[in-house]
Amino acid sequence: SLARGVLGPLFYAVGGANSATVTISDAFAGPWFVATNGSDVATGMSWASAFRTISNALAHATIAGQTVLVSNGVYTLAASLNLTNGVALVGVGGWSNTVLDGNATTRCVNIGHAAAVLNGFTISNGLAWGGGSPANNGGGLYLTAGTAQNCRVVLNRAGGGGYPDGAGVWMSGGALQDSTICWNSN
Repeated sequence: SLARGVLGPLFYAVGGANSATVTISDAFAGPWFVATNGSDVATGMSWASAFRTISNALAHATIAGQTVLVSNGVYTLAASLNLTNGVALVGVGGWSNTVLDGNATTRCVNIGHAAAVLNGFTISNGLAWGGGSPANNGGGLYLTAGTAQNCRVVLNRAGGGGYPDGAGVWMSGGALQDSTICWNSN
């Protein structure tokens, strides 16, 4: 007999004398959902069961082409968000309603995949501080591939030794489209 359940990853169990259990990690095609009133023990598969943190949703969105939808609110980051696969991270209310706050302790976002997309966020209060590149570049956004669009990058900092560049945005590749960059400082 075949039993199927969905609790985060898909789980398949085959019974019988020669039984086997196979776990297919996060085969859910998405989209994944994040809300300020969500829970990281939820499934993240709907607004009613949204994750609380964007980093948790990104850990589940492992398949290129998946989307993470982020509800309105301020999301204070404990660590940088890394878009290192072809995932789209979308602030559904746009940059005026959805804020990524680096808490003056971490860079907000790293984008390093050609198919990755960041869309509709205010990126604020990020910090890139270190002894040289890349640690002290791009306090708000560090872009080496992919696309950031419809964003507002404001009040980020870079520095701490060497020659800091791009307090708001540092990029060596990718595209930055229809975005505002202002009031950042080295």
